[in-house]
Amino acid sequence: MSLRVIPGGRGDTSAPGFLVVGASEVVTMAGGLRVGSMQAEVARLTADDGGDVSTAPVIATWDDRIVGVGPRADIERFLEAEGYPLGRFARLDARGGAVTPGLVDPHTH
Repeated sequence: MSLRVIPGGRGDTSAPGFLVVGASEVVTMAGGLRVGSMQAEVARLTADDGGDVSTAPVIATWDDRIVGVGPRADIERFLEAEGYPLGRFARLDARGGAVTPGLVDPHTH
């Protein structure tokens, strides 16, 4: 599998929220850092095979902080309940791609 970068991002700076939608899977570091063979055990949220967009994983940020990751319907309910107006979120369609953390392995040889 090759790397695919999805162009886009925060184009409208007046929107404090940002939603990444349309991903086939979202990988997180839930559970903390892992070492050795445990590094392969990631937290993975995947889209429902039935194509139900309400169960597809999304990432929600507000003022550059991640406020939620999970099924779209659950995250949207959470955001509204917590006072984050959905109309204030810019959206980026991941077009079926996988979304992973920006992993950095800083070391020297």
